Amino acid sequence: MSTNGIPRLLLIGCCRPCCRHGHKNSWPELVGQDADKAKAIIEKDNPWMKVVPLPARSVRPDYSCCDRVYLLVDENGNVTEVPIAG
Repeated sequence: MSTNGIPRLLLIGCCRPCCRHGHKNSWPELVGQDADKAKAIIEKDNPWMKVVPLPARSVRPDYSCCDRVYLLVDENGNVTEVPIAG
């Protein structure tokens, strides 16, 4: 289903409180940090966020929303890129 040509999922998915101003949505300080520690920090900074770890150099899923952040993690368990919501 869609509304005015926009898939309903996209309309619903990106109207959560995490999308509103005032919540942190980028964590450059976590590059090189342990992924479990990074996940905990992100969830503390923005409790609406769903953190999804992925292997480094993975193709991120096509679904993107402000309530999700992908952690790209190397073979040592460290974050390789700046985690950004969306």
